[in-house]
Amino acid sequence: MRNPYQYPLRSRKAIIEYLTSGFRYDRGYHERYSLSFDVKAYNVDLDFDHLWEKYSKEYMPDHWECGNRLSYKKLAKEKYEEVKENLWDWGQEGAWRNVDDGDCYRMLWSGTVFDTKFGLAGRSGGHLVVTEWNNYSLDGTSEDFDRDLEEMGWEDLRNLYKMVCQWEVDFTSENASAEVEYQAAFTFFVNIVDPEWYAEHDNSQCELPLRGGCCVENEVRT
Repeated sequence: MRNPYQYPLRSRKAIIEYLTSGFRYDRGYHERYSLSFDVKAYNVDLDFDHLWEKYSKEYMPDHWECGNRLSYKKLAKEKYEEVKENLWDWGQEGAWRNVDDGDCYRMLWSGTVFDTKFGLAGRSGGHLVVTEWNNYSLDGTSEDFDRDLEEMGWEDLRNLYKMVCQWEVDFTSENASAEVEYQAAFTFFVNIVDPEWYAEHDNSQCELPLRGGCCVENEVRT
């Protein structure tokens, strides 16, 4: 797959100017971060039909047709009414885990992983901040950050610049909203609907491959 990110700057001066312009977040003495990204989630759609579309498109087996799919969807609608008030929290929690756990957002496209610590700042937690990167503290004053960048070796400076280029693409309000929807859908269907569905159905019978016909409950009709 082609690298979706771009790193156009080449000079040390240009890179430092880029890193010190537009990313800072300050809110009182206790919230001072050199690298922050606005990830407030707006217009999140947690209606059943939207969650069903997101989940079924990616995870619902293509051969689950007719009876199986309709039966599963009927159960899902019933469970949705029971738990819909929890969907926003599940979506937010899942979206944060996706950032905080694993190496996905600690890795350059080339595969190099850096020790990185993230946090959330602001009254609503709408700012995703980088508190530490590759043993550099990023939660001090702007003067501290300026000094660290000036003293930073070229390889570290170049790698931090590349990471920020990637974060600037990944950490947006639009992406955050989509991730909250995805995580809410995934948590709902996998943790709430699936256990009850599979407790009542034999997997070997429910997942019959479609062979030019329609899979209805326990038989294949051709």
